[in-house]
Amino acid sequence: MSQEERKELDTKLHKDMQKYEIPSTSLDEFFSQPPVPPLPAEMLRLVPIWVPEALAREDFGANILDYDIQVNRRKFLRLQVEPLNLQSLQSSNLTSKHIRQVLYGLLLDQGGGEVEEVDRVGKELVSVQVEPLVEEAAQTLRRNYLRQAGRAVRRQVCLETLGVEEYTLKGVLAHLQLPVAVTCYWWRGASPNPDMKLLEALLMVMAEGELKRQNERTTGWQGDTNHLSKPPLDGVVAHSFNQWQACLKDASQLNLLLCKPLSEPHYAWLYQGRLVHWWQKELQTKTPEEIVHHDNLVIRLYKSLLEKVRPSGGRAKKRARTEPGDEDDGLRGAQVSVKKRFTNNDRKDRSRNPELARKQEGKRW
Repeated sequence: MSQEERKELDTKLHKDMQKYEIPSTSLDEFFSQPPVPPLPAEMLRLVPIWVPEALAREDFGANILDYDIQVNRRKFLRLQVEPLNLQSLQSSNLTSKHIRQVLYGLLLDQGGGEVEEVDRVGKELVSVQVEPLVEEAAQTLRRNYLRQAGRAVRRQVCLETLGVEEYTLKGVLAHLQLPVAVTCYWWRGASPNPDMKLLEALLMVMAEGELKRQNERTTGWQGDTNHLSKPPLDGVVAHSFNQWQACLKDASQLNLLLCKPLSEPHYAWLYQGRLVHWWQKELQTKTPEEIVHHDNLVIRLYKSLLEKVRPSGGRAKKRARTEPGDEDDGLRGAQVSVKKRFTNNDRKDRSRNPELARKQEGKRW
């Protein structure tokens, strides 16, 4: 496009912007004029009675009630960036599958039937039928009355889903309890099993972020890590951190649906990609104390978080999930069925990676 054409286009866009007027909608009343206006009749059966007022108070976002799940029983999972040469590794979303199953059970109000998840297997998209779960304390809850349920019960559902006992979180800052519980869940269930350096890197970033949040007025890491070098990315390490992020995302969604029985974290300070990878590299040759010897508060908080996560992580109790290569066996570990959307001639080869198998075996406790 020539400079003259670009100038003409800019002029036209500017004129159109001047003419545009935001139409009046019911959203104006929704946020400004109590009481909250009624929802359209066709939506009433899908939206619990406590949701409109919670939305008006900005307690949570509108995506808390996934329309696609409730109407079509379908969920397109977020696909994270993964190295192309590591397609033998399972989707990062499989680690947090159990959390989503509980979420589906509550959203569908114990209505039965499966939810179709669209996720990747290797380089291909597949449709996976997932059974919603309603277990233990969740059996006492109904979607329309979640807000009226006792906070202790709603908190118990969150912790049971993540496999964490209440005593594990004793002494943990309220807004760090959900991230700590998620880290316990990830530490037990991630595949390949994460090693100690990955756990230490996550918790060091969490500890540093918390203390910076307390001492600074910024809203997140922002440009604090621009000075760090960019070492070559380790694909297996990135895949493990992707699993942690998927667990945090799904657990946060469950916590919101349950009306926040666990305090919301300060998400902007929990994780920073470049920093967590930098820590993982540094910890290969140094201890945390050697790296931040000048900051006893960071080390103290880091050690307290590590004590909470590591004892709970005895990896004997893993939830059923899919290992790479199980897809051709009906995904029996996850109790799901797969319908292929695209041709998938090379799937059997994904699990035949002896180097990966050797590493996984060597990391099991």
